[in-house]
Amino acid sequence: MNNKKRKSYKPLNIRHENIKQLVKLLKNSNKKLSRADIARELSLSTPSVSSIVSVLIDNDIIIETDDESLENTVGRKPILLKLNEDCGYLLGVLISEKKLTIALANYLGEIIKEESFYYKDNNKKSLEFLIDCIGQLLKTNEINLDRLLSISISFPGVYDHDQQEIKFAPHSGDWQNKPIISCLSEEYNCQVKMENNVNTAVLGEKWQGKIANKNNSVYLKIGNGIAAGIIINGQLYRGYNSLAGEVGFSVTDHSQLNDTVTDSGSFEQRFNTDIILKKINENFGIEISDFNNLQNYTKSNPKINSYIKNTNQNITMLLINLISILNPEVIVIGGEYSQILTHYIEDLEKRILKNVPFAAKILVSELGEGVYVLGAIANSLQDIERQLVKNYFME
Repeated sequence: MNNKKRKSYKPLNIRHENIKQLVKLLKNSNKKLSRADIARELSLSTPSVSSIVSVLIDNDIIIETDDESLENTVGRKPILLKLNEDCGYLLGVLISEKKLTIALANYLGEIIKEESFYYKDNNKKSLEFLIDCIGQLLKTNEINLDRLLSISISFPGVYDHDQQEIKFAPHSGDWQNKPIISCLSEEYNCQVKMENNVNTAVLGEKWQGKIANKNNSVYLKIGNGIAAGIIINGQLYRGYNSLAGEVGFSVTDHSQLNDTVTDSGSFEQRFNTDIILKKINENFGIEISDFNNLQNYTKSNPKINSYIKNTNQNITMLLINLISILNPEVIVIGGEYSQILTHYIEDLEKRILKNVPFAAKILVSELGEGVYVLGAIANSLQDIERQLVKNYFME
């Protein structure tokens, strides 16, 4: 890896903005560009572009290359520019109940290495363990800390963006109220971001999944917790207190109303995957631990199939409510229950169409647990140029 010492520049604010826009143009472009192309796209003068390009080349942020399409032509070939994908690195981190999953990506968001670190009794869910795991992954892949631009975290709980702390974590309570953002920022001197896991999931699906190019969509996770990530008009919607999408607190029947509020809502208490598997095992005398094997039982056992269909009726009511309130184009369903739900999607859509005249398309995620790390990386990519300018040109 190139760890060439960066030259120090202190450009003016307008120059910062031009650098950001030039790098962003090259990042988002599917082709190499000439200096004239860049000047035209950004409405800048050719001398201004040449000056900025010189600085970026000196810092190994962009690379000069020949136009390969003119390889067999006579005469001087134009010099084109492309982004050095290794000019900066991002980390996507999934904090879950049993392990940390950390993915290292280059400046384009392409994952270079992904690794899981399981908690042990003496380091379970500690900031020291998180910092050590990040350091280990960076060292193994020979990443210079000067080129680490962003760490983005996906977490199953409620994150307070104003206080920068996890306020509610029913399935991973040991992380609650720990200063994760400030500690990582101080340790690695880079941008640190955090979102709850369904918010990162919907960002991951929008970036590389079923809702790419969809500006109004929902990711519904049905697992040991039930929640939704929401995109409205192309933007992540968090709501007041960052609590939008906590659909596990939904009530789909008056008999489900609780007398007192609890950490998990009424719908989640009745239809999370742990309770579904527990009831199937107890009521039908079988022993399964996940939904991968359940499909065989639904085919051979009419009573189990009937139980799943009854569960799906309640999920259908939740979907109808989401569609009625948010009017999304697509709802993508993920989490453990999606493994069995994929066989019943047509039934769900038929039932929805009988109850609401503007139904959304219902799809099952194909990204699995990887959607959370992808979404964390996507979250970093949204404003990564700002951090690159800070790292390279505001020393």
